[in-house]
Order: sequence, then structure tokens, then C-alpha cells
Amino acid sequence: MARGKRDLLKSATRADNLTLIEFTSDLMSYLAAADLVVSMAGYNTICETLSLGARLVLVPRVRPRSEQRLRAERLAARGLARVLLPDDLSPERLAAEVQAALAAPPPAVTLDLGGLARASRAIIEML
Repeated sequence: MARGKRDLLKSATRADNLTLIEFTSDLMSYLAAADLVVSMAGYNTICETLSLGARLVLVPRVRPRSEQRLRAERLAARGLARVLLPDDLSPERLAAEVQAALAAPPPAVTLDLGGLARASRAIIEML
């Protein structure tokens, strides 16, 4: 993250109810404890968050590839996330999406997230 953005985030942590953690080796514990996760739409974070049944607000990367946008929009179409595109991002819009997500029940995740286990078994069988 660029120094200017990091400094801006650090200044925001002066709020009593906000803590900035630049890195943790125990991300799953934080995700599991969260009422809501605001994230880009990277594959690993999405899979981890969905496996926990957490509420999601996604601000996907749209350039140089549209992979995250496609993932975010498909999850939103299934009712598993709320999406805010970067060009529409503002503090007010983000706050509105966060409030709407928190007001809704946690998503009912019915996606099959067992691909890693199946792939591992298939590789072991081939070996």
C-alpha cells in the first residue's frame, strides 16, 4: 500500500471504535469474529469469508482485469454479497452499503466450497 494511503488509514484509526491492523497471520480468526467483511473480491478471501457465512461488502478491482468484478457481481446476484464499484465509491456510499449489509441476515451459503479437498484427493489418487 502506498505510504500516503497508509498514513490516511492510520489517521482514521483515531476513532475509538476502529483499529487498523496492517497484517495478521491469523486472518481467519478476525474474519470469523467480524460482523461484516469489507473486501476486494480476491478468490481466497471470498472463499474464506463465504466458508464462515459472513456478511460481505465488496469493492472489486476492475482494472486491469475484470475477474474480481465478475466474481463480486455473481455473488451479489445470489444474495451473498453487496457490491460497490470503485468508480461509485465514496464514504457515504460505503457507509450505506455497510449499514444495509448489517441490517440483513447473514447469507445462506449453499455454494460447494470443497474444491481443495477434492483436488487434493484426486492428486493423491494419481500419485
